[in-house]
Parts: sequence; structure tokens; C-alpha cells
Amino acid sequence: MVIGERVFITVEPATLLGLSLADGKILWEKTLVFADLLSDAEKAEAAEMAKQYTDVEKQLQAIQAEEREALKGWDEVKKLLKENAENAEAQAKDKTFREAQGALRERMNPLRGQLKTLAKFRDPPTHGINGYVSSTPVSDGKRLFVLYGTGIAAAYDLDGNRLWARRTPRPTHDWGHSASPALVGGRLILHVAGEILALNPDNGEPVWTVKGGNNWGSPLAARVAGEDVIVTGGGDLVKVADGTIVARQLVNLPWGGALVQDGVVYACDENGARATRLPDALAPDLKLEPLWTATPKKDRYYASPTCHEGLLYVLNQRGFLTVLDAQSGQTVYERDLQLGGTAFPSPVLAGNRLLFSSDSGKTVILEAGREGKELGRNQLDGFRSTPVPVGERLLIRTLKSVVCIAP
Repeated sequence: MVIGERVFITVEPATLLGLSLADGKILWEKTLVFADLLSDAEKAEAAEMAKQYTDVEKQLQAIQAEEREALKGWDEVKKLLKENAENAEAQAKDKTFREAQGALRERMNPLRGQLKTLAKFRDPPTHGINGYVSSTPVSDGKRLFVLYGTGIAAAYDLDGNRLWARRTPRPTHDWGHSASPALVGGRLILHVAGEILALNPDNGEPVWTVKGGNNWGSPLAARVAGEDVIVTGGGDLVKVADGTIVARQLVNLPWGGALVQDGVVYACDENGARATRLPDALAPDLKLEPLWTATPKKDRYYASPTCHEGLLYVLNQRGFLTVLDAQSGQTVYERDLQLGGTAFPSPVLAGNRLLFSSDSGKTVILEAGREGKELGRNQLDGFRSTPVPVGERLLIRTLKSVVCIAP
């Protein structure tokens, strides 16, 4: 995020940095861990639970080692049964292995249950690709608002002074968190751990909460009949004023995010692409039909779509680009961009050029339009974040550093 002459980024697992846009110098660094928000009584409880967790974990690891030793040779038995299901000797050995595994798991399951209880104050499980700071901070120009997958939302001024912090729901799956916060209609909107929360941005106090599913895409701001609404990653249309869900599943994106532009919601995932116009007025239980549907190459789409001059650009995880007519959904052209890696970054419009990238660090630059002339390619260290144009410069957060590319 860039505000004036400063760049703001987050660093695993829960650090916010303020950088100089001119030279990348770190101006300040603020770390906020979950333990910072615990009461004294909770800190004592957390310390005791941490000790117990370690003890139980050692017990579980010992049984797991026992299991690995006890089940040696089972794969060979399975292979024999695959070749001949009537092999009596293999059947007997298979039964012995299954009984041994069952007995060991009966010993392990209670320990796993204990670990789940004792993990109350530990950071939630995450993934090597998607950690605790995948979401992008949001700002009103004077304050920064962050949402960490550790279960923290916080506000800072531009000099790094913390204004408030609060605990949020914590993800319970193993894949981290990615949905970014949004400032809409005087509310700070968070979508985390299956809940959508509206906070007062002045003090972090909750205004309303509704169930919202476990989706990865960020809530998107829009206006309908003069009212502020959001479109969630699950495709729900929600009134910002009170959290009323007026329409459900305009889209349903299991992996990525949608795009709202000129009153239309564009989305693409492995089940296809669609465009849905937002309603002219809000009413309970709205049923909205898509303007069109299309069938780009079936795959996961982590990157959000980009729309420019009547063309919708959608990029699948393998770097295959489909360009659709934004009014009709008809395919204009398709191209394998040969990016390598996985295309997590969303397409970026810079002037009349479009940048398409993947975590291989490769970027392909195309001329916007129906021909899509390739203008160049670039190679950096790997990155998963979306590049940010700033005037004639381009900022890219790689896995190792922040890079500023200038003429």
C-alpha cells in the first residue's frame, strides 16, 4: 500500500512496516502478536497450556513413531492384494496391519483431542504458501488498518503509533487467511473464519456480525440505490449499515476474488465465468440472474479478474489467459502465457499495458486490447503479491524483498 511518499507492507507473522517510497528505507516497524492482547490471567493460562501442549505432543510423536515401525511392510502387502485380491497370506497380513493401526489410533485420538483444546492461545495452523499476513492493509489516508490471520485487527497512524487493537475470530482450517479488510460506509469490514464483521474504525468496537462462509476473496465495496453494500467472496450482497444479507451467492468463489465495476460483479473460477448486474434497489431475498456465463479453461483462478475498455481478463493458476467481451461473455482470445509456477497475482493495468505474473517471478506484459500484443517479459525473485503501479514506478513485494522498478 502506498500513501504519499510512504509504502506500507506486512511481514510474517504479524509485523507492519513503514518504508520510504524514495529509497525503500525502513522508517518504522511494529509487531503485534496475539499474546499482546491477552489479560494477565489469560497469559498465565496460556503459559500452562503451552507446557501441557509440549508434553502431550511428545506423547503423540512417540506413538506415531511406534506406528511407523509397526506398519512397515504394509505397502508391499497392499501391492500383493492389488495383484491378487484372493491371496490368503496377504489378506491375513493386511488384517493384522489394520488391527495394529486401529489400536494405535485409539491411543492417538484422545491425545489429538487434548492438543486441540490446549491450542487455544497458539497461532492457528496455516500453510507455507498462505500465512498470517496475506491480506493487504486498508487506509483512509490518515490511518492504517490491518487484519492478521493470527486473530488480530488493529489500527495505526501513518507514523506507526497504534490507535487500537482487538481480537477477531481465528481461522480453524490449515490454509491461513487472505481476505483483506475494507473501509465502506464508515465501517471497517472484516471477513474471517466464516464471519463478516463490521467494526467502528475509530475504536475497533463491533457494530454487527453475520455468518459469511470460509472464502478467500476480499469483500468488495459497491453502492445500490444510494446505500453502501459489500459483495463477499461467497457472493453474498450485504448492507453495510446493518449487516442484512439481501442476496446470496451472486458468485461463489472457492479460491479467489471477484471484481465489481460499473455496477456489475465479474467472477471466474473452475466452474466458469459470469457477470451479474447489481440490483437497482435493495429488498429482502433478492434473486439476481447473471447477464451472461462463459466457460474459460477449467482450473482454479486465484487471481481476480481485471476489466478494461470492455474486455475482461481472467488468468488461471497455470498462467492461461482468457479475454472475454465484458458485455456478452464471448471469448475474444486465449493464450498460454507460459509464466511457470502458480499465478497468484491479479492482472495489473498500467496505462495501456497489462501485467500478468506468477510466483515464479516471471511477468508478461501485453498491450491492452483485442490483439494482446506481447510487449515484453521480466524475471525477478518469486512473488505472490500483486504489483502496484505508482506513477512511472512499479512496486513488487517478492518473497525476499520489496523491489521498485523505475524508468
